[in-house]
Amino acid sequence: MISLPAPTMAIPKNLFKLQPDSMPTEKDADPYGDILFFSRKSGWIITKLEEVQEMIEEYNCTHWTWTPETPPADNYELDSTRTEYLRNTGWLKD
Repeated sequence: MISLPAPTMAIPKNLFKLQPDSMPTEKDADPYGDILFFSRKSGWIITKLEEVQEMIEEYNCTHWTWTPETPPADNYELDSTRTEYLRNTGWLKD
């Protein structure tokens, strides 16, 4: 029987360890001041840049990355069926 070392997994270029030399800065935050943090117990958490220390201490976050870009707005007119449905359900007011 041969024992092989466990493979090492490369971290993607846009995923950073929370270490003193790789902490997120204001230029890394999105327009709302948010950063995406990763915790093994909670998964991905979006929070304000100012809460980095809390993310490390309370949530045991180990990595960070940028938040994804906001999708573009839908630029279409509501068709009559959709408009009627939204009016009937109270979501659209005249």
